Amino acid sequence: MKTQSRISLSVVSSLAVSIVIALIAFSILQNLNAEITRRRALNEIVDSTYTLHLLTASFREGSGWSDTREAKEILLSLETLLKGMSPRPGREKVVLEQLQKSYLELRPLIDQIFVSGAVFNEFERERRDILGSQIQMKVQFISDDTNRLREISDSKTISAQKRAGGIVVLLIIVLALTSGAIYFLSARGILRIQKELSESEERFRRYFELGLIGMTITSPKKGFVEINDRICSILGYERRELLQKTWAELTHPDDLAADVAQFNRVMAGEIEGYTIDKRFIRKGGEIIDSTISVRAMRLADGSVNYFVVLLQDITERKREQEMRESLLKEVHLERSRLKAILDSLPVGVWITDAEGKMVQVNDLARDIYGGKAPQAQDIDGYEEYKAWWADTGERIKDGDMPLAHAIKGETVKDRVVDFERFDGRRGTQLVSAAPIRDNKGGIAGGVAIVQDITTLKQTEEALRKAHDELEQRVLERTAELEHKTRELQEFAFVASHDLSEPLRKIQTFGDLLKTRGVDRLREQERDYVSRMTGAASRMQELLDALLRYSRIETQARDFIPLRLEEIVQMVTADLEVSIKETGAQLEIGTLPMVNGDPYQWRQLLQNLIANAIKYHRSEVRPRIKILCEQNSGKCRILVEDNGIGFDEKYLHKIFEPFQRLHGKNEYPGTGIGLAICKKIVERHGGTITAKSTPGKGSTFIITLPADGRDR
Repeated sequence: MKTQSRISLSVVSSLAVSIVIALIAFSILQNLNAEITRRRALNEIVDSTYTLHLLTASFREGSGWSDTREAKEILLSLETLLKGMSPRPGREKVVLEQLQKSYLELRPLIDQIFVSGAVFNEFERERRDILGSQIQMKVQFISDDTNRLREISDSKTISAQKRAGGIVVLLIIVLALTSGAIYFLSARGILRIQKELSESEERFRRYFELGLIGMTITSPKKGFVEINDRICSILGYERRELLQKTWAELTHPDDLAADVAQFNRVMAGEIEGYTIDKRFIRKGGEIIDSTISVRAMRLADGSVNYFVVLLQDITERKREQEMRESLLKEVHLERSRLKAILDSLPVGVWITDAEGKMVQVNDLARDIYGGKAPQAQDIDGYEEYKAWWADTGERIKDGDMPLAHAIKGETVKDRVVDFERFDGRRGTQLVSAAPIRDNKGGIAGGVAIVQDITTLKQTEEALRKAHDELEQRVLERTAELEHKTRELQEFAFVASHDLSEPLRKIQTFGDLLKTRGVDRLREQERDYVSRMTGAASRMQELLDALLRYSRIETQARDFIPLRLEEIVQMVTADLEVSIKETGAQLEIGTLPMVNGDPYQWRQLLQNLIANAIKYHRSEVRPRIKILCEQNSGKCRILVEDNGIGFDEKYLHKIFEPFQRLHGKNEYPGTGIGLAICKKIVERHGGTITAKSTPGKGSTFIITLPADGRDR
């Protein structure tokens, strides 16, 4: 009984062990089958990639609609195959991601080749050549990545096979259970691989004989193996003749070393292929230029099995390129000669095309305009050149420039023109202009000849004035000053009396209308009265401002020593209400003693500080600094603020009477304040200017002689 139990136990144990081993063996067979399926997919990817490489190699020379459509279909098939392969961690995942990225980058390039169609001109040919080169390079990258992917898969397959070898003994136990399945899977796989290889060879043969590009398959040991008709046509040999030749015999001797060097690198396993430009010797001795692309196909041990070579004849294209380069060189040489001639001329020269674009300006022309001559793109660009007709003083408009007349077919001779250089200096020039005509008489452009006669005009002016006596000029100047003083005094009287009186009456009667006729006036009439009295008040303010401006000279006082710190204190007392309302913070530095008119200095500083308070930013507290700097014999008084600032391109405008940068509804005032400041500073022998940044504040700078008591 015990023996029977032991036998039963042994049988059960053996069956259990056999089942476990069978399960393990089945798992390994599944893995091997998955590796075979994956290898088959990779083979299809490699074949399709190679087919794509052959098909796109002809794109630089031109391809049909069917070729580009088939390239797009192959690319789509490759993308589908890649999506069906789940990436395994490590190098394989990186290579798969790089391949997917390369397919996405290649698709728009092939679309552009597809859209461009036939080549009709040189531009399209060059564009197709660039696109073809980019596609070839991208396909080369895809081919390299595909081979790396296959190498990784091969290593994994070998590893799986080694693992399977360790359990060969166990497989013998379950051989009877698994041999049928193994046979079924192996036979089925072999048949499928044979079918796919046959289809792949058929596709390759079809593209090989297509004839769009020269193709050959060569062996490192046997030489030429397969040759298509196109390569025979390029090299001028019959097929049987070419099969007896070697690459070295066909290659130009001067190009052989570079080709051999690349070939040796492929044989050593450093690179998988290469593309170079080289020369071949045709059967009749004619030398042709070509581009040759070589790709190695290796065995499992890494040695080269055979080479696939693509050959393109670029002789005509290179000849055209050399011709273009020669013509460009000639054009460049002619332009250099023209520039040398123009720069040696004693006059300024401008040359334009038919549209008015300036194409040539000599050095003297730039010197005439202060070292700068903007290259106007058309007639509208001439506005940068400021000029006036010397005889009338009329500003010359863009379309009336001598060059503009020239490109209209008109001739301008010896016109005297006043002009402004780009550094701000004025001058006078003598201008002539004429059209440039082509061989058919049409307008091809215009040329202007300019001679700077500024010095000549200045000399004439100096000679004309040389006979005037100095004493007579002094008397005339004195009389002029006395006349201006009387005019200012008369103006002040008129402004204060004759003009002010009618305004007061307008204001008075307007106030009466508003107070007594308020019930009888309609809303619109009351608005008219309000506008009338407002305008009168505004006019009164302007008259008062003019009066203050004129009194700077007419009611000036003698200069006395002044402490500017005391004057600033009086001004801040006058502006106490505004300072408190805005919360302004004043910082007063050490200020010097000056000789001056105390009333005018008080007016000057009050205007500057009041402006700093008025033009403050609502979001920050006004901060005003009054400082003094003394350097190089000059005294500089600075009034800084953190207000709204202004664009410095308006600097010249703000010191002119009644010039404003803001509307009266934004900031009240007459626009006379800074003009009064300028006049006061100039009366004291100084200058005033400003620096400002919009949104950050302004600094007004008063510059005086360092020792004001010398005045």
